[in-house]
Amino acid sequence: GLQMKRENAAMSMQNVRFFLRDMAPADKARKRIKAKIRHDEKTRQKLPKNERVPMKSKAYPGEFFFFVRVNELLHGLGSKMQVDLQYLDLLRPYAERGLRESAAYGKRNGASSARALSSKTYIPLQTKGTDRALETKLASLFSDLNQEGNLAGAQFYAIDKDGTTLANVVVGHQGGLKSHIPMEADTLILGFSCTKAIAATMAH
Repeated sequence: GLQMKRENAAMSMQNVRFFLRDMAPADKARKRIKAKIRHDEKTRQKLPKNERVPMKSKAYPGEFFFFVRVNELLHGLGSKMQVDLQYLDLLRPYAERGLRESAAYGKRNGASSARALSSKTYIPLQTKGTDRALETKLASLFSDLNQEGNLAGAQFYAIDKDGTTLANVVVGHQGGLKSHIPMEADTLILGFSCTKAIAATMAH
């Protein structure tokens, strides 16, 4: 960790909050930085000389410099592009996952059935189609993929030319930071360019 020359938790937290400040458009970001510089200068003048640099010069971990440089670089890019983004909103899902995993860790060994879903949880199939043979094949396929560790969640919906539902299979969870949320038939999935293959197949 960082070796400090002083014990001033309030001042240290002010600096941490500045590092984790919201991303803002250029004009707003510029005013915020100038205000921070003025505040730090006034504070520094009141400190003894040996405390004006808060950390010991030989105790700067490389990871800290890397974090600060990357963080400020992203702030600069975001300001140039007029991005208005709350930093802590990005950290929230990671913090929530940590809390869920901590709760699950404390409730292992069958102590409670209210355990949070982990990324390996496999929720039973939910089917409502008329073609039971097709759904059985899908169930087998999804089970194999799950056992191989290649499936978090899936949706499969098939209809015939008359609009009759042949198979409506929903399995697993939403994966990643949403691994505690079951997959539903109406769950929206970000697929980026995956639909290009579907469109090309239909056109062909």
